[in-house]
Amino acid sequence: MKLINTDGLALIGPGSEWFWSALMVIALATTFFAIYRQLSEQRASNAFEQLQTLTDRWSSERMRSIRLRLALALKQGDDPDIEVLAATVWDFFEQLGFLHRQGYLDTEVLASGVGVDVVRWWTVLAAYVEQVRAEYGAQQGADFERLASRMRAGMAQSGILEFKTDPASVASRLDWIIARQTQALRLERAITAGVIPEAPAAARG
Repeated sequence: MKLINTDGLALIGPGSEWFWSALMVIALATTFFAIYRQLSEQRASNAFEQLQTLTDRWSSERMRSIRLRLALALKQGDDPDIEVLAATVWDFFEQLGFLHRQGYLDTEVLASGVGVDVVRWWTVLAAYVEQVRAEYGAQQGADFERLASRMRAGMAQSGILEFKTDPASVASRLDWIIARQTQALRLERAITAGVIPEAPAAARG
């Protein structure tokens, strides 16, 4: 019993249109697959570049210095430039939130790069944002807040505990930020100055 009847089928000449149509479909499918693969690779490359750019900016000595001074100001409340410092960090996350909302930044890329920092800084700046909203309108900081909510949801799915927002927890978080940024700045400046760490005596050859 024949499963496929090939009687009368032509591959060349009259009646062969079916064959060339099939080849065209296969060629188009192959082309579309190649384009899709190329676009996927391009998106992966773009995601890596996004992550690298964000990480470099957030980890720069300038931004670390601003974060340290802002954390000290929030803890002590005696820095006359606190509004400028807060606006600098807030604007960074507000920009990220806007780009994410517009679809220019991938959620997973943001989460792996600065996701925890987004949530951490939202918890310590939330009171400041509320003050700004009371003066200028409720839309202030909307993209920052939305991004923090999205990153918080991702943290929960990954099993990361939620940051508490009571005054004692926020104060403790500010202490952590102060210690971490101080340590990072000291290390950065030691590396820039070319300081070579001394190995322990027992480890010397």
